[in-house]
Amino acid sequence: MKAENPDEIDRLSFHLPMFKEMGDQVHMEVSPLRPYAGLATDICKRVNNGDETVFEDIPTVPKAGLFYWITFIIEYPGKTQDELLAFWLQEAKAALGGKKSGKVVDLWKVVGERKVYILLCVESPYEVDRISFDLPMMKQMGDCIHMEVKSVRPYEAFHDDLKKMVAR
Repeated sequence: MKAENPDEIDRLSFHLPMFKEMGDQVHMEVSPLRPYAGLATDICKRVNNGDETVFEDIPTVPKAGLFYWITFIIEYPGKTQDELLAFWLQEAKAALGGKKSGKVVDLWKVVGERKVYILLCVESPYEVDRISFDLPMMKQMGDCIHMEVKSVRPYEAFHDDLKKMVAR
């Protein structure tokens, strides 16, 4: 669901069938997200003193495979903000390259937090480790990064299972 402001999120959520039937039991958490390409553009300007490089958002291409929702929380004790942003620019370039390759379905930064969400699609769970070990930020300051990985099931597969259960 895409909503531009908090009022719109409330209006949309109140019309969802689950909220209408079991609203008192449904809990929803909302985080404002920004596309990663915009973040990379802003960081590049800041790190490179006004550099006008613009990172373009690459369209998401649906694909088959194993999906993982990865949350990165980035700390930077003992480093300056400038050092953090220099590392983050390298990371953003690598992450957007991963989107071009198709392994990164999409990625976002949480507004106002040093938190990044990535939807990854791979053929094997072992690829998640291999990819994370190769990330520039993990190589340079991995002790300052907290990574949470959750397996994600495509909604279509869940929907198909629900239809089969109801048909019994």
